[in-house]
Amino acid sequence: MKVNVFLLAGMVGWALINGPLKAQEHRSAELPATRTSAGKQEPGLKPGSKTMKPTYDEIVKWMNAYFAEYNDSAQNAKTVHRMDTYFAPDFTFIPYMYVFGGPKNAITGRDAFYTMLTNHPSDYERFVVHDIFVDEKRMVSVAFLEATIYETGTNRVKVKKNYLPLYELKLDDKGTLKIATIRFFWEAMAPEIDGAAYSVDESKWGKKP
Repeated sequence: MKVNVFLLAGMVGWALINGPLKAQEHRSAELPATRTSAGKQEPGLKPGSKTMKPTYDEIVKWMNAYFAEYNDSAQNAKTVHRMDTYFAPDFTFIPYMYVFGGPKNAITGRDAFYTMLTNHPSDYERFVVHDIFVDEKRMVSVAFLEATIYETGTNRVKVKKNYLPLYELKLDDKGTLKIATIRFFWEAMAPEIDGAAYSVDESKWGKKP
């Protein structure tokens, strides 16, 4: 009789312990993959969705594809809109170069940027990507590029220099990766050399001392 009582007590105790554990396990399995704190939306997530920000490897792959498409399409008015895949409509280009007037002369809007890209038919540039740096949490990328400016028609090299642009990325309302802002830096040369090499009118240069 005592054995049965002890056995019954053991079964009841096991049930009391196991029940909450099973309930906790069930609740844990139902937690969403993405958590937010204090009800705040995670950067790069669509409101009301579980769309995740891209990984480091995904951003690097996407940036390499962007540079390949840029070389192929960005400086031809007939093909420049292929770059819509990469630039947000409200894209901003901020130049940190003297011959473009510095950061106060930002270009706002994707179409305005396309006009700048296709408005120098006498020359064109090609990029060689040396390295790409990515902070996937902040959705930021920096590229170390070698740029060569060629004279259209003859393919004569006008200048070769290094670029170090910073790309601020975002997800659009469809969850698609886009470039929101480029903060553009390059290897400094004399304004006369840069202005001639890039066919930039002197009126767009920064103020002379």
